[in-house]
Amino acid sequence: MTTIIPLRVTGLDMSDDATACRLYEQWGAELATKNDVTMLLLTIDDTDDIISTVADSISQITLAFPEVVAESVYRDLVSLSDIADRVGVTKEAVRKWTMLTTTPFPHQFSTIGAGQKVWDWIDVYDWLTQVKKFDMEDEFLPTRKQVIAIDAYLARIPDCIELEWNHLQLKAQA
Repeated sequence: MTTIIPLRVTGLDMSDDATACRLYEQWGAELATKNDVTMLLLTIDDTDDIISTVADSISQITLAFPEVVAESVYRDLVSLSDIADRVGVTKEAVRKWTMLTTTPFPHQFSTIGAGQKVWDWIDVYDWLTQVKKFDMEDEFLPTRKQVIAIDAYLARIPDCIELEWNHLQLKAQA
């Protein structure tokens, strides 16, 4: 089983076949666009540590292509209609799921336009597979915690262990 990590990137030319081939051959990465956003799709074997593998791949890719900037994990925001279309149910069925109290539907991510609710597909996907036992075929996505950890890495936010280590080093020097 593999997990697909969609990363928002800049600095890659979508029309450059040589770059696309090298990304795929060396890192198993594919280029894609969605709603005018350029994405680098990393396919990670689930036997590997996802966060470390993403960090290692991005380090190698940005070393090979200095103009590339990996900004964040791409948020696939979906409406009630989008969810219904993806899983083959009615919009009304999805609306009813959002009102369940026994197995609460994920909280909405935001609202757009005139108050239309949107959800992060990762949260909905997790709920559908865990609660409704939907078989999402070959689509395997990172968890919310993995997304947060990857985004923190890409933003160069130190984790608590690194902060504590730095604090201890400063104390030792004093």
